[in-house]
Amino acid sequence: MPFTRNWVEELILEWLLLRGYLALSNVRLKSGKSGGVKEADILGLKLVKEVGGLNGGRKGIIEILEIVHVETGSLTENFEKNLGNHKK
Repeated sequence: MPFTRNWVEELILEWLLLRGYLALSNVRLKSGKSGGVKEADILGLKLVKEVGGLNGGRKGIIEILEIVHVETGSLTENFEKNLGNHKK
């Protein structure tokens, strides 16, 4: 099981694993411009089967990759500041 940084991440990670996701924690996304790294707290990946149209108009079962991205933390500022920080 991947290592999490706090109990909230651990709870979410286990919830995703129990529902059949490949769950990863602290996934590095990119390096920061002035150092540091941008990370996703939790990523969950799962192939979901759905009925869809194939070439030629026939119906068939297709697989779609479902991606769940979860960020945890506490929001200590007002809504606008928290939203701005999250968008960064």
